[in-house]
Amino acid sequence: MSDRGDARLVWVRHGLASPSRRAALVSAGSIRTRAEGFKSACVELGGYCQAFAVFLSGRADLLPFAYLEELESVPVPFLGDPTRNLPLLGSAELEELESGLYTRVFRGRLDGRPAVVEHFRVPEDSVRRAAWQSFERAIAPLAGFPESAILTDDVLSEFHRWLDIHTDLQTKRRMLENLSEAPVGSLTVIPNLIPDFRSEELLAYEDLELICGVSQDVARRGPLFLEAVLEQILILAFVAVDEPWKEARLLDDNRVGYRIWPFLEAIPVQHYQPVLQYVASSMAEDGGRAMRMLLKIIRYEDGEVLESDLWRQLSGLRFEVAADHRVSRSCEKMIEFWKALTAEHVRRPRFLDFLHRELVLTLRSAYDPDMDWAVPSASAVFSRLVNARFAEVTNLDRAREWAVGSGLVALSTARQAGAFLEQLRENDFSITVKTDSGQAGRLRRRPSLRVAISALLFIAGLQGALLLSGTLLGHLSILVCLLFGAVFFVAASHGD
Repeated sequence: MSDRGDARLVWVRHGLASPSRRAALVSAGSIRTRAEGFKSACVELGGYCQAFAVFLSGRADLLPFAYLEELESVPVPFLGDPTRNLPLLGSAELEELESGLYTRVFRGRLDGRPAVVEHFRVPEDSVRRAAWQSFERAIAPLAGFPESAILTDDVLSEFHRWLDIHTDLQTKRRMLENLSEAPVGSLTVIPNLIPDFRSEELLAYEDLELICGVSQDVARRGPLFLEAVLEQILILAFVAVDEPWKEARLLDDNRVGYRIWPFLEAIPVQHYQPVLQYVASSMAEDGGRAMRMLLKIIRYEDGEVLESDLWRQLSGLRFEVAADHRVSRSCEKMIEFWKALTAEHVRRPRFLDFLHRELVLTLRSAYDPDMDWAVPSASAVFSRLVNARFAEVTNLDRAREWAVGSGLVALSTARQAGAFLEQLRENDFSITVKTDSGQAGRLRRRPSLRVAISALLFIAGLQGALLLSGTLLGHLSILVCLLFGAVFFVAASHGD
């Protein structure tokens, strides 16, 4: 029997693809029963189908929350090449921690240094293509049933992209290198890479859990972990493709690290501000502004979408979301927008779906019916973001860079002032006799002397400002001196 025929039998056995029961299942609304059957069938089929279930565990725009709750416990399957062994790493003392989609993760010591080692075992392209085709045949029997929303080309393309990110070791290494320059004061601790074991299939970085120690203060676990994930999105501008909540660890210094660093997708630079304002407005329940920011993001992909169309879709979705009561009110608004985009078949950048999925997974994991952690956590992140942006403008390194540029301008200005003073010395330091209405002559100094004195004062003030160039006051002093110098030389060139 074909792969598709075998898969159909699995779906039918779990009560999902039986034509005789299609109408009854939908009309009876037995969502929970279908969700349980969907999970069991995906796990039984294994491979890409099981990975697809993991991917769908945060897709609140496609599946009801009963499905998300069931799929949350699906284990991540290993899709890598099982014949590829870990290379010899000198004096390494490692034990296997767990496996990812295409990786085996080890923990221990590399040359005596606590480390986490990820060994990438990505199969050949031909093997992956064959597995993907088999996966498409396996899910085809769900067409025409309630789960058919997951079979669209857009969803399968996003799933394919999600798989591809987990095979890209070089991108993950570059992101960890970039994240090492995170703003000072960030809640998230970024591990240092261990370059001595760098290769095309190995990634080694510090084991923060062993280096920093893990705090036993579980009372602060939820709010701080949520704050760390929001910080990644809003300050570091990255979206975790994995579920970082499960790997997050509260360190002894009350900061957050990860046992295994998640795979990340970068948010494009042009979307930084709209994403920040979109998340902030949604949590503040300012639907109008959140919608405008969302439209600003998606119009890079689909310039024809109208705000009125999305509001029309929202009017029919609001009751369904509010009735679930499995997420905080801060998350409800974003789920509504996401559902409206999907229902309207709006083209949107892939990172936006990853962003929504990440927030759903995180805010559901942190959900407490007695407390909405999202708003205070987001407020703390926004506060640090403002401080970080201000520090970028006023930090010493940038001030020195700015001072070098300003110094070059100042040297050029001083050179012109010197030439001007030399001209004054040769020609203008003279006393003239002038008669006025027949009266006796009187002595008067020309404005040249005042010009010379002002020039000397200007140069002295500029030198003093440059000495203070590492501070905000120094920056302002330089600007004032340059402005005064420009006005002074223009006035001097036109006489008194």
